[in-house]
Amino acid sequence: MSRASELAKRRAELLTLSDLQRAVLTVDMHAVRHAMTPSGMGASLLETIRQHKLLAVGGVLALTFIQPRRLMAGLEMGLVGWGMWQKFAPVLQNVRGHFSKK
Repeated sequence: MSRASELAKRRAELLTLSDLQRAVLTVDMHAVRHAMTPSGMGASLLETIRQHKLLAVGGVLALTFIQPRRLMAGLEMGLVGWGMWQKFAPVLQNVRGHFSKK
């Protein structure tokens, strides 16, 4: 085979691969766009409530019996704690991994 025919064959393979990747990306983007719409977020919320019924009952009880100001303060504290965990969890896992290796 000549170099030109090898390059033409490789180019055809790459074009086929890029078409396949483009098709997969289109399907994935459609799913992401649907998840970002209000109906998609509502469907996600309903699915979460179906899976975690106790969490939903706790939320209803919290809204019923806790004063809104206290509820907002608790939610804010939980959100800050979650953000800190998301930020520092990888660091803690690296430290744990460092000390567990012998």
